[in-house]
Amino acid sequence: MTARVLVVDDDPAVRLMVQEHLHDEFEVDVAASGAEALRVLRGGTYAVVAADMRMPGEDGVYLLAASREEAPDTVRVLITGYADLRSAIAAVNRGHIFRLLTKPIAGADLRDAIRAAARQHHLVTSQRELMEKTVAGAIAMLTEVLAMLDPGTFSRCLRMRELARLVATEGRLPDAWELEVVAMLAPIGMVAVPHAILAKARLGQALTGRERDMLARVPETGYSLLRHIPRLEGVAEAVRHQRARFDGPGEPSGSQIPLAARLVRILGDLLEGSRDGADLVAGFSALESRSEYDPELVKLVRQAVLPRISRDCELQAGCEPAWVGVRALVPGQVLMADVFTREGTRLVVAGQTLTHTIIERLKNFAATVGVREPIAVQGARIVVRR
Repeated sequence: MTARVLVVDDDPAVRLMVQEHLHDEFEVDVAASGAEALRVLRGGTYAVVAADMRMPGEDGVYLLAASREEAPDTVRVLITGYADLRSAIAAVNRGHIFRLLTKPIAGADLRDAIRAAARQHHLVTSQRELMEKTVAGAIAMLTEVLAMLDPGTFSRCLRMRELARLVATEGRLPDAWELEVVAMLAPIGMVAVPHAILAKARLGQALTGRERDMLARVPETGYSLLRHIPRLEGVAEAVRHQRARFDGPGEPSGSQIPLAARLVRILGDLLEGSRDGADLVAGFSALESRSEYDPELVKLVRQAVLPRISRDCELQAGCEPAWVGVRALVPGQVLMADVFTREGTRLVVAGQTLTHTIIERLKNFAATVGVREPIAVQGARIVVRR
């Protein structure tokens, strides 16, 4: 794909010269001022912006510094006839300039500089895209592991994620993506706990001291699993402190506890004994009377969640599922009801979006112990295989 380049200079002759030297290799747009350039940057994606340092009004240094806000991935080149050291330092420090070119510029030198800047843009954006895909893949893998390990816990995590999204939107909270990820991965440390102990805890059966210690270490285990995944450092810290009390004791406490950890503690305890909207409404009274929760965040959760409870129930009542066999499942469909083996073991929970891995698991169970069919799904296409 041809790289797009924006050239900013108040001299029409310079703009024409640059276009003549670059048009056969790059897609070149021009602007006559810093203000015009910022408007152009808001309307398009550019690999490189090259700006003259001395222009009426906003100079090139100001423009390139401001362009970091409008187009952070765009690589910046400064062209100047005033190559004194002070100007160069100001340009580099304020605008994060990739290259500093001095007039007069030979056509070959200009082309080489723009080529290098375009390569830098490609490198930066490619690395970010790779990192984003890697992180997204890691999160998807961890959530699938949790879904297969403990469908009941995963069902609760799905609900927590939806509530976290509501709260983040209502409160315009920062890093909403991180809040949702923490809500989904908070119990990931349970992978180290034997299933029999998880089942005992869920049924409210008495646990030994050793078993209680295993469950108490779940946040720390989750932290150990997540902390080495790039860009999930903040998620790992929130998972680690998900049981921290707002009123102490210990560190961290109060506002030092990561926001996502404070939110997950509230949502987790709110859902602990909830089966429907009425339980959820009643749960707020208990939360508001206890000092272990962030009181302002409790208020925000109530403000975001309560108006949606009845609406969600109405929406769910109006959803008509399709009933299909295991062989007809396709990725992208959403389960409208839990899926069980013929013996009654829950395999996948309602609300789960089907993936190739989950479908393969259901097929394997169908071929061995058997799966209760048909299965209620919604979304994606329904394929009938004969």
